[in-house]
Amino acid sequence: MRRPLLPVFALSMALAGYGLPATGETLSEYQLNRTLTQVAKRSSEGTPRTINEHLIDQGYAVEGAMLINYLSVTPAHGQEMLNNRDSTRQQLRASVCTNSGFRELLAQGAVLSYRFSEQHSNRPLIEERFIESDCMP
Repeated sequence: MRRPLLPVFALSMALAGYGLPATGETLSEYQLNRTLTQVAKRSSEGTPRTINEHLIDQGYAVEGAMLINYLSVTPAHGQEMLNNRDSTRQQLRASVCTNSGFRELLAQGAVLSYRFSEQHSNRPLIEERFIESDCMP
């Protein structure tokens, strides 16, 4: 009697890790990473894009549970951001915490990161990260 190949194929795919969480990764972590990857892909469409005369959105990437927005700024604006770190963080926090989509991602355990670099030189300037508790009163 011949046995169907489908169960053997399904088992081999599962063991190989196709479409399933990596070893040690929970299902919720896996699902969050997939969601963040989809968000990054959609949000990166049309990048680089100019936000204003000082700021260019270079696109998004994902590292584990972190959604990273890469932004480049003019040297003068970058220096202003460095000189006013608290104000920069407050403005970014307000932007994150008033965005329902970002809040939903944070509630799922995501970390949102903004990585600023200097235009042309790509010299790293500032990184600000946000977690769910950053949006709590």
